[in-house]
Amino acid sequence: MQALFAFLYRIRVFLLFILLEAIAIVWMSQGNSYHSYVLRQWAREFSGFVQTQVAGVYAYFHLREDHQVLLQENSRLRQDLWHAYAQLNHLKALRHTPADSLLRDRYELVDAQVVGNQTHLSNNYFLINKGSQAGIAPGMGVIGPQGVAGKVVKCSPHYSVVLSLLSTNFGVSAYLPRLGHESYVRWDGKNARYAALKDVPKPVKVVRGDSVFTSNFSRLFPEGLLIGIVTEVKDIPGSTYRDVIVKLSTDFRQLRYVYVLKETDKEEIDSLTEGINF
Repeated sequence: MQALFAFLYRIRVFLLFILLEAIAIVWMSQGNSYHSYVLRQWAREFSGFVQTQVAGVYAYFHLREDHQVLLQENSRLRQDLWHAYAQLNHLKALRHTPADSLLRDRYELVDAQVVGNQTHLSNNYFLINKGSQAGIAPGMGVIGPQGVAGKVVKCSPHYSVVLSLLSTNFGVSAYLPRLGHESYVRWDGKNARYAALKDVPKPVKVVRGDSVFTSNFSRLFPEGLLIGIVTEVKDIPGSTYRDVIVKLSTDFRQLRYVYVLKETDKEEIDSLTEGINF
């Protein structure tokens, strides 16, 4: 304590100067002069700057929470969109179906974060931080913010392994709405941004820029999810098919968050289709 008093005594002149400056500033701020106006303006600017910086720091440390909220909101909006689409289809079909038929959402979405990812192998996988405790099971489809991502192959209570669309042994049923043509997309094991659209006969006039969506032939994904855009079309010499390259809508090297598709009627459909491969 004695050392503190000795230190304050040594800087007594400086402390007196600070005190007098503070009194002068307070006195000036109380008046109506130009100096008091400038001082108050400067104080407001400084206060605003400090509050902005504090808010920025707070927002930075809450980015993960904010992103999780946005992810859940996006999941809800996607489900609402699919529900509205199902309602529209139901209304269109009323003239052909009984009025008391039950309208149901086919999928529920479970948002998850990608915690491990591969893009350099011939068959790639990624790991997500949701598992069986969240209702996820092998065989469920997985989508990203931009489109198709893969399917679940293994689960633990808190994690799941997803077979990526970047796998040479995984194909996705595809549809070209402009042409009304059904096909499928499979990765060729080369560039992580591109895959091949298979079984496209030469009479089917696919062109660059055609959109490729999921078809209604698969239970993994709902119809109409974007798979990619056609970027190259070439005739294969001696073949009746075309070589069609699709730029995938999902950039797997940047994949951070996904949605797992839980089929609401899975048990009923499984019991009905036991022994039949759809």
